Formats: sequence, C-alpha cells, structure tokens
Amino acid sequence: MYNTEIIMLTFIALSRLILCCYAEEQHVYPRILDERSTSGNLVLKLTEKITLNLERSTVLADNLLFVTTSKDLHEVETIDTSHIQQTIFHDTHYQSSVSVRRRDDTVEVEGIINDNLRIRPLPLGERSTDGQMLHAIFQVPTIKENFTEARQDILHLGMSNGDDISGYREDLSSPQARASGVDKFPVELHIISDKEHQRSY
Repeated sequence: MYNTEIIMLTFIALSRLILCCYAEEQHVYPRILDERSTSGNLVLKLTEKITLNLERSTVLADNLLFVTTSKDLHEVETIDTSHIQQTIFHDTHYQSSVSVRRRDDTVEVEGIINDNLRIRPLPLGERSTDGQMLHAIFQVPTIKENFTEARQDILHLGMSNGDDISGYREDLSSPQARASGVDKFPVELHIISDKEHQRSY
C-alpha cells in the first residue's frame, strides 16, 4: 500500500511539473472598459500590457446548414447563426479572435490573443471582489515554418530543368521583404463530437 501511494504521488508531482514547464499560465480578470453600442465594438482589458480593441466579426453565413448522418438517420437542419455571431470579435493589431460572453455582470472570454497566447475561462476559479470570473492566459508553441521558402520549393517542383524561370526571378528575388508586411498566424480548428454522434463510429 505504501509503495502504491509513493508511486501515485511521484506520478502526480511529475505530471504537474511537466504541465508547468509546457504552458506557463497567467491568471487574469478581463474587464470591458468601453462598449461602443452603435458599432458593437468593445475595448477589453486583459492585463496591464494587453488591451484588445475588438470589432465584431462576421465569419459565418446568416443561416448555416448542419447535416447529421448516421446509420439510421440523415437529418438536415438550418441554424440561425445571429446569436453565435454576437459573441465573436477580433482585434486587427494583435490578430486576436475571441468569443466574449456576458452573463450576470461577468465577462467570459475564450480564444486566440495572438500567435502564441490563448485565453480560457476558469469558472471554478476564485472570483474577484466584484464577482468577475477568473481566466487563464497561456502560451502555445509557435510554429516556426518559413512560408516563403516553402513557396519557392513548390514553384521549382512544377518546372523541369529546361523551363525558363526568368519570369519568376523578380517575384522570388526578395520574398522576405515582400512577406514582411503580411502577418501570418496559425489557425485553430475545434471539432465537437458528443456521445450520440460517436455511436456511429
């Protein structure tokens, strides 16, 4: 019994150490500083250094066609996305994309702050003195790919040795300078599958 407890405690301690090393978290209480009701834009303060100037995002069609298929069922449903789009915002400076929900005078924020910072609510965390919900800002690994080098490789794959590449030389002569004005960031995709959906597999 004693050895089992030591092994379990050691495993828990190592797991917590690995998690701490992988993603450093900062706990914050986001606050809406200014709401411009005519445009729906928000000024959201996350930390002393990060304040987002959020604009409402229009990323979905007004009506989304949702198809559910299984062995016994094929159901097509049209979903009104207006209530979803009311919570989705972006900041062009930080390249943020977040969902902002307000419930009972509290703010709940979840999403992408920049290329390597994310935010998520901690509903079971300690509330602030005025009842605001605790959130975690955490880091994710940055993708270190050189997109301009990959583009050159793709162009050369399509050419044989005898092809004339003089038309491409001007385009490829300074790819870093041309790409420096374009902000690139990874896209996250979340897929939700419930037990009813998983039964088909």
